[in-house]
Amino acid sequence: MHNYLKTVLVFSFCSVFLSGCISQHINGIQTTEFHDHQKVTAKLHDQTLTLEVVNTPQSMAQGLSNRTEIGCDGMLFLLGNHGTPRFWMREMLFDLDFIWLKDDTVTDITLDAKKPVSFQDPLQIYSPTAPANMVLEVNAGKVAEWRVQKGDVLTFTSEH
Repeated sequence: MHNYLKTVLVFSFCSVFLSGCISQHINGIQTTEFHDHQKVTAKLHDQTLTLEVVNTPQSMAQGLSNRTEIGCDGMLFLLGNHGTPRFWMREMLFDLDFIWLKDDTVTDITLDAKKPVSFQDPLQIYSPTAPANMVLEVNAGKVAEWRVQKGDVLTFTSEH
């Protein structure tokens, strides 16, 4: 009985701890309410954007690979915990800008990440210089066009 209680307590602690890491509140919205591939409306700088949310390991690994276009203004990766994520351009067909966010604030920007010339080329790894728990991938050139800069805030305005 003692081992059973110990197992239940450890499992309960891990469940609570992990749910706290994965759950995010951004501008009063619980991001765990977002479904994988759900479209949401958000505002960044002075731009109103339609974003596709990805939040499962499979969807995050796939990302925009093998797509000919984003299909909206950007793909938002909800990573769950603050850290230094590592992204690559595996099987990408177009160039991207990365907007790295911690909670709702832009902490770093990577401009013009190039698609691979061939599928045999070694992949460059892209990471932010500061911790992030979200990454917004947009078409290359959009960061400059929208005048996005560090310190800008991403605000969710609605769900589709």
